[in-house]
Amino acid sequence: MDPLEKIIRENRSFFDHREPAEGHLERFSQKLGVAGSSGRRTLVLKWSKVAAILVLVLLSSLWIFEHVVRPPEKDLISLGKLSPEYREVELYYTSQIQNKYRELEEWAPDSLSMQIFRREMASMDSIYTGLQKELSAHPGDERVVNAIISYYETRIEVINYVLLQLKQAQEMKYHEQEPSKPTHHGQPQI
Repeated sequence: MDPLEKIIRENRSFFDHREPAEGHLERFSQKLGVAGSSGRRTLVLKWSKVAAILVLVLLSSLWIFEHVVRPPEKDLISLGKLSPEYREVELYYTSQIQNKYRELEEWAPDSLSMQIFRREMASMDSIYTGLQKELSAHPGDERVVNAIISYYETRIEVINYVLLQLKQAQEMKYHEQEPSKPTHHGQPQI
């Protein structure tokens, strides 16, 4: 038996001889009622704190995603934004690329080689995006500017090479289908 419990049992008569004052039970019930309502209030406050913390975590994660995880594409600058001369250079190369690309589309609009070419161009576009990021970070760096110009030139060279290959393949196909023409002596040309 616990010593405290032993003391209470031995002195029970001492503890029982005094009755609580008049209205004690009513006051006690009233205090319990107030404590119960403050318990509900405490519960609401706790849930409000949890909700506020969740909102802060959500907003923080969105901010981190927006500014750290996903690269800000709106901050990328192009060569033309540096100066009017570079704007002319960029316009020249981009128009050349568009013209060559249209010509390429006319030669092989839906062929397998065109699908492969589009994939390669998408790969080159990722290189260009990297160059734009470098240009955004270092706008005055001539090495980056020269790399972008070199990118444009390389892209035009690739398109020209593919066009040349398609034209040569078309000519070979045409010559294979063309019947041998007889010469004026009746012998076929070789």
